[in-house]
Amino acid sequence: YQRRVRGVEKMLLPFKEGELERGDVVGKRCLVRESERTKETWEIEVKCGQVYGPGDSFGVLCQNSEQEVWDLIDRLKLREVAHRQYTLTPDPSIKPRLLPKHILLQCSPYYAIKYTLDIRSLPKKALLSYLAECCEDDRDEHCLRYLASKEGSDDLNTMVYSRSLALIELLSLFPSCTPSFCALLQYLPRLTPRYYSVSRISKCGVKFVFNHVTCRAEGELAEVRGVCSSWLRELEVGD
Repeated sequence: YQRRVRGVEKMLLPFKEGELERGDVVGKRCLVRESERTKETWEIEVKCGQVYGPGDSFGVLCQNSEQEVWDLIDRLKLREVAHRQYTLTPDPSIKPRLLPKHILLQCSPYYAIKYTLDIRSLPKKALLSYLAECCEDDRDEHCLRYLASKEGSDDLNTMVYSRSLALIELLSLFPSCTPSFCALLQYLPRLTPRYYSVSRISKCGVKFVFNHVTCRAEGELAEVRGVCSSWLRELEVGD
């Protein structure tokens, strides 16, 4: 935890006003559960040191799903070195030849993917163009270049954006694509804090409410869930 706090402070968090602190979960309950668990409303009680009032907001430093992190690590063929510390350098073929400020220069691939990259963000056209260059199969390359082009905008919205396909789902559609890990550090956005409002003040700290929504359109590859809400839902009292 302490290493992550030091790392986060180096990442120049946007909108950060107060000090970072650890919050311990001391209470949790489900307020509403709709049919088939597609939408749930949860309340969490957190013990913290700072003083808040009802309506105040605070940021939660979430982390990516463990399963999705390892899926991406395996796709990049980094499992054997996932926890090895590296001095990261930018991919020289990508401009600007600099790593974003939120990337720690010395960390493991697992740490970077788990805590600093938003791997569920919708891929931008610049990333699609880069992925096209990483394809061994001509059909995969042609399709990605088309999606990144002006002419392919409608199909990009239909095939990718409307289905909320993230990087790992996109790579499963183009099996010959083998991107560079360092390049993804430059293309993927940072994993930013998610902000919540204090709903009630308790003796131990504060309570806040969040919604957890699970959706999957007909024929989709996988369920689509929020990064932070899914992580919060898995927390237990004592975490």
